[in-house]
Amino acid sequence: MVALNNALRGKQSLTEEKGQRIMRFWVENSGNNFQLIKHLLKRRLWMQPVDGGYHYQYNPPASQLEQIDVIMTQVKKRRIIEELLPFQVYNHIEGISAISNKGLLHKNMTEFYKNKGLDPCQYLPESYVITQKR
Repeated sequence: MVALNNALRGKQSLTEEKGQRIMRFWVENSGNNFQLIKHLLKRRLWMQPVDGGYHYQYNPPASQLEQIDVIMTQVKKRRIIEELLPFQVYNHIEGISAISNKGLLHKNMTEFYKNKGLDPCQYLPESYVITQKR
């Protein structure tokens, strides 16, 4: 593993020398998959991690915020959304539940086809949305 990491580091510097832009990323150190996400991003030759220096870090380091291109967190953080710079990418998109939630996706697609004067049943698979009374 050490040899692989050293080889990748060498390739990263070669990538930089060729003029390809290195993207710097920060991953929140929480949740059950942050180590996997960090590992997968590090495998990209153009991605370089920005670490804050301590294990459980829940916000990007303020001193390096302007140097970070990609920000990954477990849950959506309003503060990060409000402070994003134009070039930064954040893994939480406003309104994403409209397509990532099966019930909302079905509702939106049904409305889409009805507004076009089409029968949604001709285009959408049979779906059941089960709600729980509270």
